[in-house]
Order: sequence, then structure tokens, then C-alpha cells
Amino acid sequence: MNNPQVLLRLAKLSAAAYRIVEDDVRSAVNALDYTYVARIADEDCVALVVTEEVDGKREAVVAFQGTRFYQNTDPQEIWDDLDDTALDLGPKGRVHRGFYAPVAERWPLLRMALPLGCTTVTFTGHSLGGVRANLAQRLAVDDGYETAAVSFGAPKGADRQFWMALGHDPVRVVHKHDFAPLWPLVDARWVQPEPMTWISPIGRIEQVVGWRGLLPSVGDHSIDKYITSLEGMTANLDTASATV
Repeated sequence: MNNPQVLLRLAKLSAAAYRIVEDDVRSAVNALDYTYVARIADEDCVALVVTEEVDGKREAVVAFQGTRFYQNTDPQEIWDDLDDTALDLGPKGRVHRGFYAPVAERWPLLRMALPLGCTTVTFTGHSLGGVRANLAQRLAVDDGYETAAVSFGAPKGADRQFWMALGHDPVRVVHKHDFAPLWPLVDARWVQPEPMTWISPIGRIEQVVGWRGLLPSVGDHSIDKYITSLEGMTANLDTASATV
């Protein structure tokens, strides 16, 4: 899952989840060679469901939309970023209500959208969509699915017990000095699963523990920055292959 080409495709799908016009969403999905299935959307949570064939099996990918600021700003999503009330899942740990509750409420609809016979689901998303992708694994695992999660610039969304009980951590991609993985700030209840898949300032992917950088950067948070850096890596891979 740390292959730059795989990460790039999922980053572009995460970007597609931000699109508003249905035809634009479908065009972006088709360009990535996924099969469009459904878009589950309301004022609180947006999820894009697609499928692909992997080794003769149909697998699903669910991309959650991040917070919309610049276009079609949604106050409810902004409130979800701020609503850090703890939801107690018992022995499965505690989660950030604003991040988790809207996904849990819509999980039955998402599950119905998954193709019959599909047993494997990969969750992805950027920012708010990224933390929801990470947390959604709990819901899917409880329903018997094999899961993976690849998030981009995801905030903290659960306590240490949650990640220990889940048993497998997401691929948590962070671009340079992106501030969002530190959110919520100065709150010891929530932790990030480790390690972090770090896109370093010199354009390399490294597996590290803990946040990297001196000053958090808002500019490094844009999904477009993630895509540009990953495109540079894949271009270098293509060049290296061509010279062999």
C-alpha cells in the first residue's frame, strides 16, 4: 500500500469525492479505471462507492469527502471537525463523535451499496474524509469485511485502545508538514496510529513514528499538494524503469 502509484490513484479518488456535480464525479471515477457504484451524500457525510477487479475478485473502495471550505461550504461538516465529544465504544475504545457518528449513522446505507459477494473494502479520503476512512474500518470489520484504509492528512480520531482493539492500522499518509494530523490540538485523549507514511520535503516516502517538522503548515494540507508530490514520485519511477 506504500507504492506511490497506488497512493496516487487513491489520492485522486479522494479528490474526486470533493466534486459536487454528478457528471464530474463519474468522469473522475472513470478516468481512474474504477467502476462507479453510488454516492451516498447529505449535509453531514459524503461517501463515494466504487469497485475494481483485483485478481478476478470484485473489491470495493469507499472514498469519504473532506471538509468543504472553498466551494459549497458546509457548516455541518465544520461543526463535525470541532465536536470532539468522546463516544464510548466499550472495550473497542473511544472515538471523536464529530468524525465517527455521521459515518456510523450512514454505514447501513453504505453497506447496502457494496456489491453482493464483495468481502473486501478499502476506505480512503482526505482530511475529514481521511479520518472517517480510518475509523470506518471498525464498522466494516464488525460486519465481517476484510478492510484496509489509506488516508491523506487525517486528523486524530480515536484513543489508543481503539487502535489496539481494531488490530490493524491504516496507511496514514502525511504530506511534509501538514498541520491536520495534529488536530485536535493539545488533546491527550486522541492519538494517531503509527507509523506514519511521510512524504518528506525531498519527495520520498518514509515510514516514521510521530509528526515531522518544526512548524505545522496549512499549505501542505491541500489534496492537490499530495497529488503533485505523488505524481513526481511516479514520474521518477517511470524514468528509472525506462533507463534499465
